Amino acid sequence: MRGRILSFVLAAALLFAAVPAAVTAQTQPAAASGTVTAEGETPRYVDYGKAIEGRPAGSGAITVEGETGLALSGETEILADTRCSGAGALRTEEGSVVEWTINVPADGVYCLSLTVGTASAKKSAAQRSLTIDGRFLFEEMKELTFTRYWQDVVGDDGFEQDGQGNQLRPDAEQVDVLEEQTLCAASGAAYRFYLEAGEHTLRLEASRERLVVDTLRLFAPPSLPTYEQKEAEYSRAGYTYAASPLPALEAERCSAKSDYSIYPVFDRTSAVTSPQSTTALMLNTIGGTNWQTGGQWLEWRVDVEESGLYQLAFRYKQSSLRGVFVSRELSIDGEIPFAEAARLRFPYGNQWQVMTAGDEKGNPYAFYLSAGPHTIRLRVVLGDLYEIVEQVSSALDSLNGIYRSILSITGNNPDIYRDYDFEHLIPEVLEDMRIQSDSLKDAAQQLYALTGETGEMFSILETLYYQLDKMLAKPYEIAKQFTTFKSNISSLGDWIFQISSQPLVLDTVVLTNDTAPRPEE
Repeated sequence: MRGRILSFVLAAALLFAAVPAAVTAQTQPAAASGTVTAEGETPRYVDYGKAIEGRPAGSGAITVEGETGLALSGETEILADTRCSGAGALRTEEGSVVEWTINVPADGVYCLSLTVGTASAKKSAAQRSLTIDGRFLFEEMKELTFTRYWQDVVGDDGFEQDGQGNQLRPDAEQVDVLEEQTLCAASGAAYRFYLEAGEHTLRLEASRERLVVDTLRLFAPPSLPTYEQKEAEYSRAGYTYAASPLPALEAERCSAKSDYSIYPVFDRTSAVTSPQSTTALMLNTIGGTNWQTGGQWLEWRVDVEESGLYQLAFRYKQSSLRGVFVSRELSIDGEIPFAEAARLRFPYGNQWQVMTAGDEKGNPYAFYLSAGPHTIRLRVVLGDLYEIVEQVSSALDSLNGIYRSILSITGNNPDIYRDYDFEHLIPEVLEDMRIQSDSLKDAAQQLYALTGETGEMFSILETLYYQLDKMLAKPYEIAKQFTTFKSNISSLGDWIFQISSQPLVLDTVVLTNDTAPRPEE
């Protein structure tokens, strides 16, 4: 999804773009099926996923060692590394193309993860394109991102200060860790691939940065328990709440992060934000627009003294997406504890808020932590907004095609007093306008069901489907509305960019019990 986000400028440019480029089919076994699009087109993942829905899950897990890959071009090197599962790992540089052969034991749906070394000579995340048997099964396979592992350089005494006592932004350093990264959609859920039994080739082409590949692993899609099931598990195990809450974690003192560009910043909009000083600038928050892109994450280490159940609260500010929540996936020690934790919502508000992770009725979730060290990670995902964004993105593609069809008849300067007889010249285009109007109405209704708001983000959808209906009711006025139609299409591209960006500022992360007072807003 990251590669498909359309900004205002890009949306305007697309108004004059050609149809999507066809994927070049290579002579390879047709081993991955389920795609239902016109020949030569690559579907979005949401469409591919629907096409393979109901197919059986794959059988077991299949692991391939990275060093067994066949280098087809570019710079690669087998590295001897005792941390790796096999004889070593394969270093792949920008511009390289590597192919692995993998034997699938049974027809089914599989997920794919790579265990990779995260260090690089540069600051950017690594990007790769993936083909299976010479094909892109869905559009997002053309741009896959593998995050790095960064740590801020902070001494035992905290952030460095200048002569006036103002805290200085710390530098960050990359840490070379081996980390299993599952290929995921913008929703946060793992991509699913339907593969038939037999031999397949997986090819990675390096479009950006170095990546060290230890293993590739195909596995059956995981099934997370619901919170209700997890709560029943707690009850059977006899778990109870810890007697005391833990000290609040200062969010800006994260233990690790995915991007160099995520760094602590100062905030003086609230006296509650900690730490605070009346005479100096204190680095007391983290996130915002530097932590808004799908896949970016922040991680905190916490030392738990007492085994037991804890609630998890966040003091945050989300004032960017008016009337819409932003989402984060929560994992503890690398595992998502239950399904609902994969899409925590942080609602909009002009002021600082405290959100205790819980259900829509306000009932807090409990998390079991044993005594000892743990890591808490929050990753940017679209969560429940994903399918709405995909639906609107599909509508935008169609609306661009509609615009070009009308433009081919009217030219750049339509005669607003002329009846172009569109209903007879391009009846199929008018029918597509009706389809896209219905699609935008459905997306707007879904958005309202999720947010309960009819604000700015809702209004952009409403304006465009209202105009489509008006043009359908009076086709002879299409030329008159053509310029406004172009502007509204551009606004829809801007809508996709805005809602796909998920900025969130954090002050503190609090592990508490069921009797401690709620953190102050």
